[in-house]
Amino acid sequence: VTYIGENAFCECVGLDGILTLPENLDTIHAYTFGSYDIYMNFPIVEIPETVKYIGKCAFQNCSKLTSATFGENSQLTYIGDYAFTNCNSLPSIEIPSGVTYIGQYGLNCSKLGNIMCYAENVPETGNYAFNSCPSNMVIFVPKESVDAYRESAPWKNYNIVTEKVGLIVYYSYDGYQLGFKITDTDPCECEVFCKSSPQYISALTIPSSVRIAGKDYSVTSIGDEAFYNCKKFTGDLFIPNSVVSIGNYAFSCKDYTYKPQFTSVTFGENSQLTSIGERAFYLLDLTLTLNNHLAIILYFP
Repeated sequence: VTYIGENAFCECVGLDGILTLPENLDTIHAYTFGSYDIYMNFPIVEIPETVKYIGKCAFQNCSKLTSATFGENSQLTYIGDYAFTNCNSLPSIEIPSGVTYIGQYGLNCSKLGNIMCYAENVPETGNYAFNSCPSNMVIFVPKESVDAYRESAPWKNYNIVTEKVGLIVYYSYDGYQLGFKITDTDPCECEVFCKSSPQYISALTIPSSVRIAGKDYSVTSIGDEAFYNCKKFTGDLFIPNSVVSIGNYAFSCKDYTYKPQFTSVTFGENSQLTSIGERAFYLLDLTLTLNNHLAIILYFP
């Protein structure tokens, strides 16, 4: 499939899974997956690197959309008017390096906390391109372009940052959001924490790495109180072998009312874990298997 016409899947509310678009697609036309006045249900869209143009209202009213990703070598240059308007579950989005234009109301998303913009030249924007975005939205830009973005409307109205220790980005998973805080840029390492608890009961798999500013960052630590009082997590907790330390109260709770329902903790093969903080798993009833890499346990009830 190389061509999908206007309105092809407009208001197809039955689309409720991962939407992976064909590799040779060149253009996403107007209203292809959006709607006029009802809300679409698919949570994830994967846009191949071959797409150069996203048309007007292409994903308008995709209110359940939590992830929109582009191919690694994306050729995208144009994001049309209202392209992602009312995608109000979308916490972050990447803008590929070749994008030169973002249309009016193009990223009109009320929960958009992070934009990772890789364009060295500031893209032209239509009126209200970031309308409804949070006032504290963080926009990552290339180091050499920080001043240009900080001098250009509407970009300058938001927090313009570049890759640095302390930068936080958010990604959505199966019903919950995780935050990743850069702790080192050489090597690329980060700390994970829960941004928002799951809307429904969910197991938890912590990823071994995430993509930040075009680089793969290893998840090496779980922060203090990272998943504190996250009571809707249940079942198996998977901690990848990249994690070296687990912070104080990381998975604990203040009382049984907020107790997560984890039943087991699984560590990735050849785990590098060396430290578990105070009350990290306090009040939890679970099976925990540690390996020979564990060097110190500060507290474990």
